[in-house]
Amino acid sequence: RDSDFAFGKAAKTTTVMNLSKLPRNASIIVKASDLLYRYSRLKTIIIVGVVFVAFQQGIFPHFMNVIALTTTYPIPDLIFGFHVEQVYDFVANAGEEGRKAYLDTLLWIDSLYPLVYSLFLSLIISIAFKKLPSGLQKLKHLNLLPFGAAIADYFENTGLIIVVLSYPTKAVFAAQLASIFGMIKWSIVAVSMAIILISLLYMGFLALKSIKKHPTQ
Repeated sequence: RDSDFAFGKAAKTTTVMNLSKLPRNASIIVKASDLLYRYSRLKTIIIVGVVFVAFQQGIFPHFMNVIALTTTYPIPDLIFGFHVEQVYDFVANAGEEGRKAYLDTLLWIDSLYPLVYSLFLSLIISIAFKKLPSGLQKLKHLNLLPFGAAIADYFENTGLIIVVLSYPTKAVFAAQLASIFGMIKWSIVAVSMAIILISLLYMGFLALKSIKKHPTQ
């Protein structure tokens, strides 16, 4: 019995040690994911959605129109995989007024927008994933995926800010990094949208299945 007790104690100690070695980031990810599920209600999505639409239809168009008055070149961060030459063509053609407007957009408006769209997408995924079958529960933390786009967006913006502030000196490496992170951003957004679409189709399938199984009298 003493040996059994010693073995049990050793096993318990080993388990505690293994748990203590788990990366702290893992627990943070789980907590953040669970928090999104907790607040993924229709009311929350409507509130965040209104802010999202305000950015898309009001705030951004206003600043884009101001920039468009100074140049005919497309804004770099709206292009997937823009080249360094495209960045500097835009910056040079925009002139001092256009560069200032673009810098203001990057520093102020685009400092908030990534959080808004990533939260909006994450909440939608969270609601959709509540219907996940038990066999796919390992995928539930993918509701955090849109925040990867936000992080990439901030790195892209940082590179573009360096480019604008350094002009007329060329910060080629910063422009290249901005382009890479821009592609990562758009790719994650595309995957997030695909997840939402597939989840909605699955929810629709479940609804139709339920109707067929329990037809109204």
